[in-house]
Amino acid sequence: MTISVLICDDSAMARKQIARTLPKEWDVDITYATNGAEGLEAIRAGKGEVVFLDLNMPVMDGYEVLQIVQQQDLPALIIVVSGDIQIKAHERVKALGALDFIQKPVSADAISHTLQEYGILTLTQRSAVDSAPMIQVDMRDACQEIANIAMGRAADLLAKLLNVFVRLPIPNVNVLEVSELTMAL
Repeated sequence: MTISVLICDDSAMARKQIARTLPKEWDVDITYATNGAEGLEAIRAGKGEVVFLDLNMPVMDGYEVLQIVQQQDLPALIIVVSGDIQIKAHERVKALGALDFIQKPVSADAISHTLQEYGILTLTQRSAVDSAPMIQVDMRDACQEIANIAMGRAADLLAKLLNVFVRLPIPNVNVLEVSELTMAL
């Protein structure tokens, strides 16, 4: 039986990485969303039985999505995949109903383990993962995702040191031409 999987992340690189790390033998139909509002639309349309949800996104972040899913009792098993690895982020998403929290960058083992732990992974002969549409990733998106992960790790260190929750902004990365860089300097 095909399971509808939603990958909700503002980074094309992260969406592609999550899709590629899903178990090859898992029979899924993948839908992509670039922000929380699109993700909620997909869940309401029945395209997100299992959701891989980022926390730090424009329009509507992952915390807001979790809160609405919980309030409206929407049928979705949500696994948070984020670069924000602060302990309080883990606690907050669990309190909002997330099944688990996977740290970016994701690995196939982490996803497979989590899916098996919660009894979500059902193995069949056919797989729709291989036929998922190819996602194009540009240099700016890749740099933004790397900055997001680095900021998440730095925020975790600050949070532990200062015993606070660090609210992370969405990183803004621009690729500059050599002439633009010279002018900027």
